[in-house]
Amino acid sequence: MHLFQETWLKLLPMQKRKFVILATEGVTTNLLCEELSRHGTVEAVMLEENESARVKIKRRFRKLSFFRVVSQLFFLFFLMPMLSRAARKRMAEIVKTAGFKNQPCDSAGIIRVKSVNDAETVALISKINPDFVFVNGTRIIHKKILDQIAVPVLNIHVGITPKYRGIHGGYWALYRGDAENFGVTLHYVDAGVDTGKIISQKRIKPGAGDNFASYPVLQFIAGLELASAFFSNGGEQVTETAGPVTESGQYYHPGFFQYLFKRWFGGVR
Repeated sequence: MHLFQETWLKLLPMQKRKFVILATEGVTTNLLCEELSRHGTVEAVMLEENESARVKIKRRFRKLSFFRVVSQLFFLFFLMPMLSRAARKRMAEIVKTAGFKNQPCDSAGIIRVKSVNDAETVALISKINPDFVFVNGTRIIHKKILDQIAVPVLNIHVGITPKYRGIHGGYWALYRGDAENFGVTLHYVDAGVDTGKIISQKRIKPGAGDNFASYPVLQFIAGLELASAFFSNGGEQVTETAGPVTESGQYYHPGFFQYLFKRWFGGVR
């Protein structure tokens, strides 16, 4: 963010801040709407149409080996539903303890778009003219799209970047015996995968009742605390809880047997 933008944010009355959210439907988007409403007005929530499973799988095959992708699919179709059911009560507890209601975003502000990378999406953002755009769970936004958005674009990443980019950063920190880097990052969005400039980070500890499905909710709540501090401080960067890391890696879902082995012999749920 440029110096002018930082000064402008400090002078901008809280109730006059306008937000646009680019997201997919889900608990974390509900929580984001609720939090941002405390710091201004959520003018629109642009919900991106889900990509087909076929498109996602083909893209994964282009990046990873055949056997690795097949193992990940077995994890997603057989283990993930069981983990989600097991964590349902715990996730509700996390949300309630943090003081959130987990109600859907105001339907009056919902706009459905095919992709965040469509010209139509940029045109809608330009028409609304928000002060900030928040991204949650969408496709990677292309550079040519980001270049056309004239305001800061932010994201809460459930992992400590750049060490744990991609998905399920908290789980992979535990998997690697790196529990001190189980945490969350608030950052500006660029065209890379979670490579944008860091605003703030927070390390936290999962509870005994947490598992693969509840880790992201726990982390996202912590990320909302960072966002709240960011806006409450007038855009001042929040001090990180630990020194920044330079190691970088992009992570995907674990494989079926990979997950089970670490759960049985490493206790990572």
